[in-house]
Amino acid sequence: MKPQDLDEVQPRPPVQLLEDDPEISSVEQVTIQTLEELNVKREMAAKALLINHSVMVREVNRHNCVNELLSLYKDQNIVNCKLLLSFQGEDAAGDGVRREVYSVFWDNFVSSYCEGCSHFTFSVSAALSQDDFVAIGRLLSHQYI
Repeated sequence: MKPQDLDEVQPRPPVQLLEDDPEISSVEQVTIQTLEELNVKREMAAKALLINHSVMVREVNRHNCVNELLSLYKDQNIVNCKLLLSFQGEDAAGDGVRREVYSVFWDNFVSSYCEGCSHFTFSVSAALSQDDFVAIGRLLSHQYI
């Protein structure tokens, strides 16, 4: 078979495949329209974020995540940046990886620097400086936003 023998791929399935499908209800139409509007708003917000903020790309060592993020968040300008994180030696990036980095950070931080069984509080010790607590506050607010 030659490449010119192949049919062009269409953006919609052929009519024959769609003729037995039930009609879309008004509720489904509203849902589809709402989702399309939300996607447009998300795209606009993402573009505005890229225009108004710089993007910072960092690789984090999974086993030294606490120290690396604390040193990263000691820079007060980080809250004005969109942060793109990835783990060293792993081929992945994006929002899911950023959430994973924060999860690994909090799992390790809580086990090392917090006290409590069901509710955790930071333990005040010589292991954490005042700059570390400021960095943790920036990390919390940046993660929340």
